[in-house]
Formats: sequence, structure tokens, C-alpha cells
Amino acid sequence: MSTAKLTLATTLHELSEPPTTIEIARASKQLAGLDCNEAGLKPLTIGIASSFTFDPIIKNLIVRGYSDGLKLESYLAPYGQYIPELMSPQSGLVVAKSDVVVLAIRLQDACPALYERFNSQDAASIESICNEWTNTFRQALKAFRKHSDTPILCCNYEVPAYPALGLADAKCTPSQNETIASLNRSLQETALQVGNVHIVDIDALASRVGRTRMVDPKLWFWGRIPIASEHQWAYAGEVLRVLRAVSGKSRKVLALDCDNTLWGGVLGDVGKDGIALGHDYPGNAFVALQKRALDLYHRGVVLVVASKNEHAAVKDVFENHPEMVLRPEHISHFAVNWEPKPQNLQRVADTLNLNLDSFVFLDDHPVECAMMREMLPQVLTVNLPEDPSRFAETLARLDCFDQLGISDEDRRRGEMYRKEAARAEFKAESDDLESFFVGLDMRINIACNDETNVARAAQLTQRTNQFNMTTRRRTESEMIDLMRAEDTEVCTIRLTDRFGDNGIVGLAIVRREGNNAVLDTFLMSCRVLGRSVENAFLAWIGTQMLQRGGTTLEGRFIETLKNKPFAGFFESWGMTLAEKSDDGSQRWVYDLNSAADALTIPKWIQIETQSS
Repeated sequence: MSTAKLTLATTLHELSEPPTTIEIARASKQLAGLDCNEAGLKPLTIGIASSFTFDPIIKNLIVRGYSDGLKLESYLAPYGQYIPELMSPQSGLVVAKSDVVVLAIRLQDACPALYERFNSQDAASIESICNEWTNTFRQALKAFRKHSDTPILCCNYEVPAYPALGLADAKCTPSQNETIASLNRSLQETALQVGNVHIVDIDALASRVGRTRMVDPKLWFWGRIPIASEHQWAYAGEVLRVLRAVSGKSRKVLALDCDNTLWGGVLGDVGKDGIALGHDYPGNAFVALQKRALDLYHRGVVLVVASKNEHAAVKDVFENHPEMVLRPEHISHFAVNWEPKPQNLQRVADTLNLNLDSFVFLDDHPVECAMMREMLPQVLTVNLPEDPSRFAETLARLDCFDQLGISDEDRRRGEMYRKEAARAEFKAESDDLESFFVGLDMRINIACNDETNVARAAQLTQRTNQFNMTTRRRTESEMIDLMRAEDTEVCTIRLTDRFGDNGIVGLAIVRREGNNAVLDTFLMSCRVLGRSVENAFLAWIGTQMLQRGGTTLEGRFIETLKNKPFAGFFESWGMTLAEKSDDGSQRWVYDLNSAADALTIPKWIQIETQSS
């Protein structure tokens, strides 16, 4: 492990939960000088416009960002100038060219009459206030969109701890709580209309921590800082929760220990019938954890078992114990043996073709957790509390698996990775790579401008990091616009083989410029890399463009910390480096006429096409 990675892991592990102001300041100082490449950090600039003093939140945000592999830098707009900053094409928010914009606007500041003078307003006045603010803010967002396509993270509005109408609020019209809830619904509608706007649910955070405890009146009156010091870490976490999903930093795999984690007791000592698992305490606490894990599985999280145990004994519990909620079909890989767990997780990552920073490791044993943090700091290691009754809550609080949306592909991800392990076993048994490819019986279905695939297409841009030529993120609304554009085609590929359906695994966005075909996006899920699918996809695109009179195929590679697997692809395919910009981006071209014979599909892949 590099010194930078060790410093990062050690510093973050030493933080309390939540950390004190002194701890945050110390961590910030220790981590500020880390080299991004050595520490495995992704630099990201955030532009912030707020209706209150946001400076204390920024410090928490920056330190929390390190735990998600992000080195954050910030531009903070002048106090309270959120509307001018959005509207003006020369504003600092636009000029800063941030990677992400955060809008922390409290409704209490934008529309104080809804909080301070609600009872003195009639229904018409309240409706007028709501409409005026909704229209003003919507127009400001649309104005900003004319200057920038940067993702926007917008905080929603908090319901008051003490409704102005007291107990009568639920029965009155207008109701203060319902008025604010309605504005939150309008905010969500605005986000969909403007595009690439994502809601940070501050109202839900206030509900969790306690609405009266969320705000420190003294801090507010003294410095216009509404968030109490002890909850600024949680506020920053709620922003990071969305930022992580937007940046493609969500985790994908949950690795679970067995003894005293999935069940009570040590299986080797008490046997299958002696473990604690059932309707009474503590067995019901372990059942609750399994139910939570199963719910994550159906949300698209890949489940792995990592246990020092006898493999056959563990499989027997999963297959035959009547109180087991998790069954073998829910587990993509059983890493059950007596080897060190970090070594096993590394092997699982290699088998499933996933980065270790996609993994979360859940274990009750502090020594095992310490070893995992030491040897694989990329893995998010969670040491369970001593009390099993808190296990399910601990897992529920993990927001690192969040995605911007859930597709059918997600819900089938666990099953697909289980089959991926079977493919790896089949590959190991094959005589050579070609016989492995032939034996897979691969079939590709390519769909162009099919709007039923919009959700998955957008998600691929948001979550695919390794084999991605630019890592440019797209929203569903942007994807629909591209599909409907006359000069652009959005092509997705679905791969099936002898083991089943891999789902939609690749995406290309091709823009036609005269006789030139320009790849705006070309990416492939890491699950299927190395099977020649990416070569077949690009050959098919080149053939289609040639048949339509195209003369050149062009693509631009922008290197990031994670997409190095893509770096040599264009060259290996036969494209020529035409230009290398000062920012390191590369423009590659391919002469379709002179190299037409090279546009061949590998003989072991069958292709079907469909168009919308």
C-alpha cells in the first residue's frame, strides 16, 4: 500500500462518528496535500450557492469526500445571491466551471412568510407566494441550463418542527405542512423539466436527526448558520450521498461474514442446529439483518459471502436451515475457506471483474475489520456493533449503494454476477481463449434509439468508469433528447450466452457530421470486458457508417483515474492518433474506406439489430 493510501485510510479511521470540529480541522490539514494519483482520489470541483452561511458545511463536505475517493475543491457564491448566480452568464457559478453545483436554499429564507407569518395569510396569498417562488426558481434553473450542463444538486424544503396551526394543521386548508410538501413535489417536477437536477433530501435528514435538534438558534442568530454543529457532518453526508451517485462512486457489492454476523454462534462449534437464527432473540436479530441484505439484493446489490469456515458446512446452512432468509441463489460468490479475508475478496473482485472500491465488507470481528482496512483500504469496512439488535439498522444506514434510479437490469444484477462466476469457471476449464469464446455461444442484440432502454442507457453513463472513453454522465432526459435528434443515434447492446442473459452491457452515442461519424460516447460494462464484445460493437458501428456513406470514424479519449482500461483500445483496434490536446485528451480517427476489410465481426459472435 502506498504511503498516501495509508495516510488516507488511517486518518479517516481515526475520526469519531460524528467527528468533532477539531478532528475535522486536523483531518483536513493532514489530507489536503495528498497526491490524487497516489491516494486513488478523484479531483472534483463543486460550486455552491446558498441562502445561509455555508462555510462550516464545506469543511465537513471536503473531509467526508475523502472517504468516497473524492478530493473536493469548492467555489462558494456570495451570501444569498443564489438567483443572480443562476441567472447571469457571467456569474462566478458559471465561470468556475464546476463539476457539480450544489444549491442549498432554505425555504425559510426564500419564502419566510410561509414559516413566520403563515397564520396571517389567506389561501390566495399562500398560493401566490408558492407560485411566485416556484416560477422564479424554475426560470433561474432554466437560465443556468443555457450556460451550463453541469449536474445540479438541489436541497429540498424542511417541514417545520412546530406547525403554525398546531394540532389543527392536518385538518385545515391551507395546511402549512401540506403547503411545504406541495412545494417539494413542485421542486421534483422542476428537476425533471430542467434535466440533470437531483434532489438532496434535507427534509428526511431533519426527520431522522430530529427537527428541533437540527437547528441551533444561537448559531442562526449569531452567524446565519442554521445547522447545529453536531449535525453539519450529517448534512454534508446527505449532499455526498447524491454527489456519490452522480459521480458514479456508488458501491455495488456487499461481502458478508457468517458466524455472529448472518447467524449467532460459531458454526464449527455448535453445528447447523445450534446457531442462533429464528423468531426469538437473538436469532430474530440475525434474521432481520438477512432480510435487509435480501432487500438490497433485489435493489441490485451483489451479495458475496466471505467467511473463515468449512465451505460445505456453510452451504448446508444456506440450503437447508429453515430460518435462513438468504439462499444460495442470492449469493454471487462463496469465498468460504481458511485463507485471509482480504485475499479472498481480492480473488472475488478478479473473478467478478469489479474494482475493490465497489465492495463493502460487513463483519462483527474487530480484528478481521482491522486487517481488511490495512490490506484493502479501497473496501469500505463496517465493523458491526456488539449488540445484534442494531445489526439491521447499521446496514440500513449505509447509503453507499444509492443510485439515481433502479432499472430492471439492477434488480437482476445479483443473478447476473452469479452466472459470471460460472463463466469464470468455464473459462478456466477451456483449452484456450478462442475455444472459450466459441463455447460461450455469444449473441448480441443492438437497439438504436429505443426509448424503452433510456433508464439503463443513462445509468451506464453514470456508473461505468473503467471502459468508458470520456466518463461523461448523462441523465434520462438528455438521453431521450439524443435519441430524438436527427443527427444522433443512441445504440445499446444486450449480450446473451450459454449461461443466460447478461442484460444491456454497452452503449454508443454516434453523432453524424457530414461524412464523419463521431463517437460522443462509447462504453462497456466491466462484467463483459475481454470477450471481444467491445471490438464487435465498434466494428458494427463502423460498418453501419460506411454503408451510409461515411468516410471516417472519430473518437475522443479523455483519461481519468479509473478509465485506464480504455486507454489502448482505439490503437489496438487500428485507429490513428490525430491530435493530443494540452489537457491530455486524444482524438483518434479511422478511415472507413481504406480499412473497410478490417470491419469484421468475430466469428464467435452473432449480431441481431433492431431500430425504433
